[in-house]
Amino acid sequence: MKHDVYLSVDLDYWYSTKKTGNGLDFVRKLLELKRPVTVFTEHHLVLKDITKQYHKVYNVDFHSDISEIAWRWPNCGTWANFVRGRDKAEFEWRFPNWNMCIKKGHGLCHTDHTNGNRYDPFNNKHLWAWKSIKRKCGLNGIELDRVDKISLVLSPAWSYSRVILDTLLYIYNADNVKFFSKSAKHVMESMMKGTV
Repeated sequence: MKHDVYLSVDLDYWYSTKKTGNGLDFVRKLLELKRPVTVFTEHHLVLKDITKQYHKVYNVDFHSDISEIAWRWPNCGTWANFVRGRDKAEFEWRFPNWNMCIKKGHGLCHTDHTNGNRYDPFNNKHLWAWKSIKRKCGLNGIELDRVDKISLVLSPAWSYSRVILDTLLYIYNADNVKFFSKSAKHVMESMMKGTV
């Protein structure tokens, strides 16, 4: 099997246990893949981890992290616009809830946060440089057998540490997880203590 998929998981996907659980089962499944897993503080830092050409990049996230092309620098809501080799790859955003993320626009990162407006890259192919982009609700059907690398993103400003505490503890104590920086480890420790 070809390992040509990059999987990025932002822990803010699990914004509420009532709707999405706490992510522990999904993260366990990922760590069982025995692929390289790196923890990042903020999502745009994963650009340093995407070092080769991928067939597909999955973004499991409450937020789309892709916007109209006009941005000049990456941030946590535009990093997908800066992936090297994106013209030869697919981008797929996996979001947890249609009503919150799309209909109400809370997960959209483009100007005006309105589904279907002229700045919406999912409805205007002239706004992105990827081979293709898609969005789907939920985690079913992600090509886990093709995953090459995994990033786990803390996003402390968007994640509810009390909701994902069990998941944070599991990641922190896992043998096959590395931290991108000492800062990432410190942020996770602060999130587990409830001080972030």
